[in-house]
Amino acid sequence: MFMYGICIGADVIDEGYRGEIKVILVNHINDIFRAKRGDRIVQLIVEKKTYCEIKEVKKLTDIMR
Repeated sequence: MFMYGICIGADVIDEGYRGEIKVILVNHINDIFRAKRGDRIVQLIVEKKTYCEIKEVKKLTDIMR
């Protein structure tokens, strides 16, 4: 889309969201851009959410990473 002067606002969809997904397009040129049905204008990336336990330490030893 960038070659047409169109930028797409990236965002994160919360895991509990169940509504319609919409896209924000920003036109940075003076030409009118019209998306047609079937045009591929965005990409959806699905990732598994990972929960980590964080342990705070005062000092790292030589073998700790």
